[in-house]
Amino acid sequence: MNQMPPLGNQVGPKNRILLWTLSSALAVAALSGCNKDTTSEADGVPATQVCASTLNTSAAAALKRISGTDKFAELEGRSTADGASQKKFSLSSAVEGLHGTASEQNQCTIYAAGDKSAHPLIEVDFEVATSHPDNRTALQRDSPKITVYSIGAYAATNANFGASLFSACPTKGPEGTKPYVKAIMYSSGDQFKEEETSKDRMIILNSISRRLAQKLGCAKAANLPIKVPAPTTE
Repeated sequence: MNQMPPLGNQVGPKNRILLWTLSSALAVAALSGCNKDTTSEADGVPATQVCASTLNTSAAAALKRISGTDKFAELEGRSTADGASQKKFSLSSAVEGLHGTASEQNQCTIYAAGDKSAHPLIEVDFEVATSHPDNRTALQRDSPKITVYSIGAYAATNANFGASLFSACPTKGPEGTKPYVKAIMYSSGDQFKEEETSKDRMIILNSISRRLAQKLGCAKAANLPIKVPAPTTE
């Protein structure tokens, strides 16, 4: 299998934070522009309702721990820094975007309700993959620090507040069938209330990934348990 860092060839942490900064004005405007028929940004919604209600009880508790709040906001119809429009996250649109371009991917982006920085707590993307990193190689890396979990085909968090989870789930697209679905979590880190968030990040990513695997009909092959085990050391 190809060896690559947990986040693959994604945008680096510094560049991603820059993109968030460039789009902060648009993000704040979008959050402030909620109509009267929806929950206001200040009120927010419970953790169990974000990301198309894909967070189970454990994941909802994890999101509350890392954020220090129990109310959250998502952006719908936000224009990103590159001009692309982001639809509200749903499992159906995530399935449709798996084989699409970056602008067609469907992201779940969560903010602490009432936060004005426009820095998300977490942002989760899904895409297809032809291979996944090797656990043993990942454990031997010194920088950035990588914490590996024995779920899916490969699951790890890193010191840049990111996480990735590869699961066996063949899907067919324009370029043929791809054997894995890759979930990627980005975090700005400056929104976290807890210093050590590795397992909580993985609990959240696993919960959303489990629901997507169920939607795709590959829950058994995906090997995504309800409860995330302790990190592996070998």
